[in-house]
Amino acid sequence: MSTCDDAPPRPQMVLRDLFAGAALAATSEALERAALRARDLGFVVLQLGIQPRSDASELAKFHAAIALQCVRHGNPMAPTAIISGGPLYEKNSLATQADFLLALALALDEHRAIYAFACGPSVTTGESTGFSVQIGPDTLARARQLRIDVAQRLAAGEAKSVFELLGDCEHLAIAVAQTSVLRAILITQH
Repeated sequence: MSTCDDAPPRPQMVLRDLFAGAALAATSEALERAALRARDLGFVVLQLGIQPRSDASELAKFHAAIALQCVRHGNPMAPTAIISGGPLYEKNSLATQADFLLALALALDEHRAIYAFACGPSVTTGESTGFSVQIGPDTLARARQLRIDVAQRLAAGEAKSVFELLGDCEHLAIAVAQTSVLRAILITQH
């Protein structure tokens, strides 16, 4: 007989735990620790490493394509964690993890087996705080219930406010030197 303690951890909790304490580490070290944690939890890991300066929306489409390819072809087998990091830009200015994740949610189009998380600094200069955001299969549906036009908010540079309204944004203290956004996508089944 199984108990509640035997239940597999929820994807949202796994994602949050992958980067626990990452704010104090260099990006490469944080990614390596996240990959080790994911492997310890039984995930196949696609470690994409630190990616060069990237447009948040384009990078989100690229990551969505990788995740959807994994789902369609079962290679690698689920569960899979896709882990990456690096700075994000939008129209040649810094973009946030919220911009990336909201674009990713749109590109994934509510796929039932894909969850994602991103954390990093606030883009306001001089702040020593950051935030994390997460998406799941229900993110866009919950936004529609609140009458939030996700595409319009993304285009207006208001992605973070969407996550705040959904309760999927968590503020955190980070190291001032940390400028990269840390990202993870979990594929729970094919």
